[in-house]
This record gives sequence, C-alpha cells and structure tokens, in this order.
Amino acid sequence: MKLFFSAPISSLQSKEEKVLLKTTINHIIEDLKKNNPSVSIYYSPHNSFKDEYETIATDIHNIESCDIFILIYPVNTGTSALFETGIAYAHDKKLIFCKHDDVDLPFMLKHLPEKTLLAYSNPIDLQEKLFHYLHIHKISPGK
Repeated sequence: MKLFFSAPISSLQSKEEKVLLKTTINHIIEDLKKNNPSVSIYYSPHNSFKDEYETIATDIHNIESCDIFILIYPVNTGTSALFETGIAYAHDKKLIFCKHDDVDLPFMLKHLPEKTLLAYSNPIDLQEKLFHYLHIHKISPGK
C-alpha cells in the first residue's frame, strides 16, 4: 500500500501553525511506518531535491504510483496541494480529504463523489479520525 500526503504548509500564516501541522503529519507518518512496515509513504517535505523540476517530477511520479492520496487542508488556499489533488483524481486514486472544520474545500473538490471527507477541529482530532479511517480500511496505525 502506498500513501501520498499533501498539505499546503506554506499557506499557513504563523510559524507556530506550520510547525504544528508538520509535527502532526510527521507523527501520523511515523506511527503508520512503525506499525505497518509494508506501507510506503511519500510526503514531499521529507525529501530534498536539487531543483524545482526534480521536485515536480518526483511528486507527480509518487502521486501516479500511490494507492491513496491524502490531502490535509487546514486553511482556504490555492496551492500546489490542489494541483496535486487534481493529478491524483485524474489517475483515479483513492482520495481522502482532511479539512479543518472552519474551512470549505474548493467547489469541485467538495462535490467529487469519489472521495472520503474527514472534518477535524484540531491536530489530535485529525490524527484520531485519520487513524480510525485507515484502521477500518486495513491500514492499522499505532495509537
């Protein structure tokens, strides 16, 4: 099973918000890897690239090869995360959208019938809801 995580970190206003979201995603990824050695996870901030073209090519390759695309959407924004979502949709990937209670997804994403939508109120709620969803779909993260 291959997972691709996407999140618009650069759109968050404060350094504290950025650190909190990165920490939450990293914790989710660490637990998934620890408890599921067969799960492969791609999250762009975990990688270093020589240039922007390598970054784009690697992101697209990993979206094309993933089984599940997970969008973490904490704020209303137009970033590369939405472009990545479009690529995942075009490649018929399983889509999981995790959006903060206070934000709306863009119109087209909100109305896609082939998605799972998880609304969360804080980082702990995000982690719990995502872990619950993955658990019932046979990807059991640690608790």
